[in-house]
Amino acid sequence: MMQNTNKREHVRLGCTVPIMCRRGTAFEHSQTRDISENGIGLISQKFIPKNSKLILEIALAPATEPLMALGKVKWVEKVGYSDSYRLGMEFEDLSPGTRSRLSRYFRGRA
Repeated sequence: MMQNTNKREHVRLGCTVPIMCRRGTAFEHSQTRDISENGIGLISQKFIPKNSKLILEIALAPATEPLMALGKVKWVEKVGYSDSYRLGMEFEDLSPGTRSRLSRYFRGRA
């Protein structure tokens, strides 16, 4: 019998929205795959090492102010037969306003 090894504290929702990641001074365009109140999964065209910290600008809906968050890369894996990488990130030190907007986003999708 297979055991469920998903150790996430929060449910992740499928979410494909544009995201900007700033690492140092260069912005890198990426695409989200899923999101939770605690973290985000995304696809990047560049390798970003585990434990890197990135400033994220997440556009959850058109014509709304993007969320700003600090994220830490928890895992990285190459997407087979491509030049892309899948990353799992955990949000760090979210402001009360950002946390509130994320909560509203999840309530609206439930």
